[in-house]
Amino acid sequence: MSEPASESISTGRPRMRPMSASEEGSVSDVFDEVAAVVRDVIGEDFLLEQELTPDTSFSQDLALESIEFVELSEKLQERFGQRANLATFIAGMDIDAIMDITVGELADYITAQLAPSA
Repeated sequence: MSEPASESISTGRPRMRPMSASEEGSVSDVFDEVAAVVRDVIGEDFLLEQELTPDTSFSQDLALESIEFVELSEKLQERFGQRANLATFIAGMDIDAIMDITVGELADYITAQLAPSA
């Protein structure tokens, strides 16, 4: 697991450095990291009655607003590096597909981006 690289000015919480190739881990490790970032963005209070699973929808289940997607994108790049680019992930999707994105789909995308090139 990564150690904090510095403290975030805006939140006072530690920033995580991007994962190195040796730390990338499994799909479930990446899912756990993505879920932690999602919790950070939307707040634990909102999640009191909502469990984050791979099938949890950002739009339907979490009601994420566009500004929260921007924050999520920034935090994912802080955590996983530039390869975890949410804008790239959604670039080819229509609005309905974007509205249906799940936490698991995002974790799968990041896992694939972190995988060593063949």
